[in-house]
Formats: sequence, C-alpha cells, structure tokens
Amino acid sequence: MTEKIEIDLREIGRGLLKRAWIIVLCAVVLGAGFLVYTIGFVTPMYQADVTMYVNNNYETQSEALSSSDLAVALRLVNSYVVIVQSDVVLDAVAEAPELADLNLTTAALKGMVSAEVVDETEIFKITVTSDNPHKSARIANAVAQVAPSVIKEIIPGSASTPLNYAKVPTTRSSPNYVLNALLGVVVGAVLATVAILIHMHFDVHVKTEAMMESICNVPVLGVIPDFAETTRRPTRKGRR
Repeated sequence: MTEKIEIDLREIGRGLLKRAWIIVLCAVVLGAGFLVYTIGFVTPMYQADVTMYVNNNYETQSEALSSSDLAVALRLVNSYVVIVQSDVVLDAVAEAPELADLNLTTAALKGMVSAEVVDETEIFKITVTSDNPHKSARIANAVAQVAPSVIKEIIPGSASTPLNYAKVPTTRSSPNYVLNALLGVVVGAVLATVAILIHMHFDVHVKTEAMMESICNVPVLGVIPDFAETTRRPTRKGRR
C-alpha cells in the first residue's frame, strides 16, 4: 500500500510566515542584481520610425483614387512590407551615399530594419533599432528614400510615399529597468519560497504535540517545557 502524505496548509503558512524575512531578502537581492546587470551589461537600444503610404494609382495620381485602387493598395501593402525587408532594398540602403560613414552591411541591416502594416490600412511603418539614436533615425530616413524606387521596379505602376520621416529618439526602447528589477524580485521570492518549502518537507524534527501523535499514534503523556522561553519572561515585582 502506498503511504498517504498529508499536507497541512496552516503549517505551511506558518512556516512561510516565520521565514518571510528570507523571502523578502532574496527578492530584494535578486531585484537589485537584475537591475545592476541591466544597467551595467545590457546595451540600450533606440527605435526610429517612418510611415509610408501605398499608392496604386501612381501614373494617374492627379485623378481621384477609386475604390478599386484602394482595395488593390490594401492587398499590396503586405507585399511592400516584405519587399522593404528584402535583400534588394537593404543592399541599396547599405550602399546609400548618406550612410557611407556607417559602413553598413546587408546582414547588419536585417537585424535593424523591420516593417509592419498600420491598423489594416494602406499605410505601413518601417522601424529601425540600433544602439545609437542618431544612427537609427538616419537609417530609417534612408530606407524611406531608397525603398520607393526599388518597389516601383518590382511592382510597376505602384508607388509609396513617406508620410512621416524619422526623428532622433530621445528615450531608449529597451531595456526596461523597472520591469527587469521587478522580474528579479519575483524570481527571488519564488526561489526562496520553493527552497523553504523543500526544507520544510524534508525537515524530520518533531516540533509540536500534534506531530508526535501523528507519528507515534499514541497519546502524549507529558511535555518538557521550554526553559529558555521561561527564563526570558519577566518576573512580576511585588511577589515573593
């Protein structure tokens, strides 16, 4: 027969409460450790964005756009997003004269440039992420200048126009110091709690009368008092 293991939630709660200072200490130490590591060893990154408008009526842009033109533009915008991140566009960006001093490669740009459709419209956003805010803005604006001509060659009769050019970001996009510190606090508290529970599970010391009765299955006839606790109690004055 398998031995039944009884779990006393009240005993667990008392044990955790008694050792709450350990949990708090571990949470504070891990939180501070995560924060110090983030500040000292994680490189801040900066994002710059440009937005582009897809126009499927490039050859007759003086005329009003029809509903069919808009429908086609909505379908094409996903293709534009893929083309912007392709080697064809990134090769041209890497060779752009305004970025010659950065010595960029297509492989490096692949890790910096991303694009996505904005709210299911004919507008898409190009985002450049790097470790320098001015560098991010310069690359984003270069992509906005180079991409339209490349896209026109791939999809004749279509065009894309920059709506907003990138500005130099003034705040980092990552890392988040507060979030990382809170993550350290949570990890520290969880690890400390797990360690305490494991210690309590394997602790074989008998601490209460109830534990003795459950182990021996016989009534307790007497208990030796805690003399250390008795000596710490103050004596009443005026009594002999």
